[in-house]
Amino acid sequence: MNTDSKKLRKKLLISWGNPYIFYEAILPLLPKLAKNFRVSVILQDTFALPKIFETLSVMAKEGVIEEYWKAPDNRQMLKKHLFIKSKLKIWRSKNFDVFLSGSMVQSLDRYLLECVLPDACVRVCLWTALTYLLLKEDFAKQILFGRRKNHEFPKRTEQNSKRTGFFRKLLMKIKNSGSLPKFLKIIIWSIKDYVYNVIIAVRKKINIALDRYLFPKLLAGKIFPLDSYAEFTQIASEKSSDIFIFCDEVEKKVFQGIFKKAKAYVAKYPAQGACRCKDFSRKNKAILVPVTTGFSGRFELSEEKMSLFYRDIKATLFHTGAEVVHLRRHPRDRSRWADNLQKYLQDRGIKVECVGYERPIREIMCDYIGMAGFASSALRDARACCDYAFVVGFTAISKNYVDNPEFLFGDSDGIGWIKDDGSFNPVIFERNKYNASDKKTIEEILLELTDEKSVRISEAIAQNC
Repeated sequence: MNTDSKKLRKKLLISWGNPYIFYEAILPLLPKLAKNFRVSVILQDTFALPKIFETLSVMAKEGVIEEYWKAPDNRQMLKKHLFIKSKLKIWRSKNFDVFLSGSMVQSLDRYLLECVLPDACVRVCLWTALTYLLLKEDFAKQILFGRRKNHEFPKRTEQNSKRTGFFRKLLMKIKNSGSLPKFLKIIIWSIKDYVYNVIIAVRKKINIALDRYLFPKLLAGKIFPLDSYAEFTQIASEKSSDIFIFCDEVEKKVFQGIFKKAKAYVAKYPAQGACRCKDFSRKNKAILVPVTTGFSGRFELSEEKMSLFYRDIKATLFHTGAEVVHLRRHPRDRSRWADNLQKYLQDRGIKVECVGYERPIREIMCDYIGMAGFASSALRDARACCDYAFVVGFTAISKNYVDNPEFLFGDSDGIGWIKDDGSFNPVIFERNKYNASDKKTIEEILLELTDEKSVRISEAIAQNC
């Protein structure tokens, strides 16, 4: 490429805190973005595969990207903040024109927004995974239908409601136990779940104190508190006037109902177009079941949860003719419960293997009949990257994470569901051609935004002359 034409391109900084989402959705975008931007990358090393940084290194050598930085993650909290502090001056000197990130509220994002980026920089947040905006169904529907006049997010009430719900469900299980051994098992598992959740909550509060208050204050004279909007959505603060890109129309509508000053767009999912299937047939008789972080950190699951997995996996195998299940581990989860689930299924006659996550879903999905499992972003990845695979979510087991898993997926286009009671429409298991709705690509939207910015700046200069 001509050196002079390269210099004329806008400088784009991509900052990402989640390396497996980056690997799945953002990495394939880099060559496309490089056609119109000079791309620099900051990626946090949060359970990142070495291959990701090896690929970035090759891209830097080949001139696809300008450079990249590997930032420590929250497991090395002080090291992360010291690294950021050491790079602030270098990053400021780059004078970036465009900023693209997976969030506008995490501590690294706040350092960049408040200490690095020039005022004229176009600031864009791209959210490809499942969004926190749809976790609270009642709230989201009130926004969608214009029935909510204020956007307060009461934390204490929700916490008390969760505790009340936990004890109410526990009492119902005890009431229906029917025998002393079953009664004792319910009590033991309920205590385990409760203690685990308490430990996670305490650890989270300690991390927030260090990450958002103590270290940034000592190193940069800043604090990065979360207002109720940022805490609820994990994406933006109340007065945000930045630009946001989603891959689902429902998510965009809820976001616009909450953040009046921000702009929102809907883009084509990055993995869309990766399908290499030629027809409906598939010789490989395997299904891919993502083992997600819905039970992260657990050594084992209760008999009740195992049986829900078994029920829905068995139904999937029966109605698809599949012969083997591949349990795909999650990059962030180092727990043992996937091994226990594998044994549980094997003991009941299901052929099952645990497989790795070294290759992204967009590279392997076409080797499977379909994907089925817990309501995670993996279902969305699978739907986008293969036009023929069936994609099915398990409602009952997913309620460990969210009250209405189907609503969490927005329009849920192209994804079928096995209901709470195990019922379903058999059509969800058919391999039909999926035709995604036509949308602009992320690179097209970014280019339009920067062109609009350039026009506004030119008009302002002309008016002042």
